Amino acid sequence: MNSKPNYHPDFTDGDVELILADSETRFRIESSTLRRTSEFFAAVFVVGAKGEPAHFTIDEDEHTVEVLLKIASGLRFPNEWVDNLDGIELLARAAEKYEVGAALEVVRLLLDSSAMRGPAASLRKYALASRHGWHDIAQDAARDALDVVLDFDDIPDMDMRHLTRLLSFRQKRVEAFVKAISFRDDVTAIGAANRGLCPGGSTEHSIGEDGTWQYLKAKMLLRIAEMPSGVTLLDDGDVVHNVRGVRACARHSSSKAYDWERLHAEILACVAQLPKDLPRLP
Repeated sequence: MNSKPNYHPDFTDGDVELILADSETRFRIESSTLRRTSEFFAAVFVVGAKGEPAHFTIDEDEHTVEVLLKIASGLRFPNEWVDNLDGIELLARAAEKYEVGAALEVVRLLLDSSAMRGPAASLRKYALASRHGWHDIAQDAARDALDVVLDFDDIPDMDMRHLTRLLSFRQKRVEAFVKAISFRDDVTAIGAANRGLCPGGSTEHSIGEDGTWQYLKAKMLLRIAEMPSGVTLLDDGDVVHNVRGVRACARHSSSKAYDWERLHAEILACVAQLPKDLPRLP
């Protein structure tokens, strides 16, 4: 004896029955709703104008189908989807597969919500937004991803053009920082116009710098190559401490070689001027 089908409580009536391949739950819905909201099902029903199939077996999971059909039917869907990137990705795939434009619009809005901001979800958000041509969201995600140390094993699947674009964006920031920080090699000592001369005493002379600035610069270049946002540039406290403590020269030990407040401001200015926009698609 066959057991009675288990229908989702919100979808028990209709002339179309959706059977899930991996679940006992079924969904019944009016074909008119599917025709109106899904280009995929609209085409299916047109082809089978007479004797339309009443049953469809689909591969999606129960929660994804529930949200997809609730969007198509104009019903509210569970709030936990608002900050569930796994669920958003599954919904996007189903919406694309069945050509449910309203569901894709919901995906776009969810990706653009405050819950999806920050580096944690940035790469997956970038991949999904790029796939669907949502440039503004992809741009925001690429900026958030500047705080991510890339591990190529963890990069989500995406079109190679979009990955190249993301990597190019990061590289352009690194190159711009290298250029900007190198330009400051001769103005970092005390006094912007002294070209590395000690201001102590009555006669200007070389500060006799011991390479501390060059070491800090090398550290910063490594940091920004790893995390192009620049937020970790000065995380090495020992190196920063050494720069702040360098004396101008042995003859004037009370004079500091660097005005740290000014140098720090110049470094931040370099970061603020780095490229902020994705390049064109290759």
